[in-house]
Amino acid sequence: MNQLAEQVTAAAGNARADAERAQHDLETARQDLAAAYAMATKTDCDGCHGRKAAAIAAAGAAIAGAEERIRDATRRIGICEDTAEIVDPLTRRLRAALQALRQVPHDLGEVYELIYQFIRRGGKMPRLGRWIEGAPA
Repeated sequence: MNQLAEQVTAAAGNARADAERAQHDLETARQDLAAAYAMATKTDCDGCHGRKAAAIAAAGAAIAGAEERIRDATRRIGICEDTAEIVDPLTRRLRAALQALRQVPHDLGEVYELIYQFIRRGGKMPRLGRWIEGAPA
């Protein structure tokens, strides 16, 4: 369970880093779009209108791509957070169960200690107690 929790934490960290990079890329693309709209064009076009249109389209595509990456990273972060909400309590419960299982031999020994001593000294259990000796029913 610890390994799974570590993997979830790592995945969440990667998703947050991806979101930060995409946010930075989005800001850059918005600046590029503003610069593209600000590009000068001439009445006697020497290809300036095409360059401006291409720059606007490229910036628009970059914005759309960055926004999609932000949505994806946000979705991944949510999945990691939901997973952590499940894994953390489950880990605690499994640890408690493991501790209880580790306690069984000790508790069993305390409960049946006198019976085990009796059998080791050659004593025989009454008819329904054969399971303690390991004899088949």
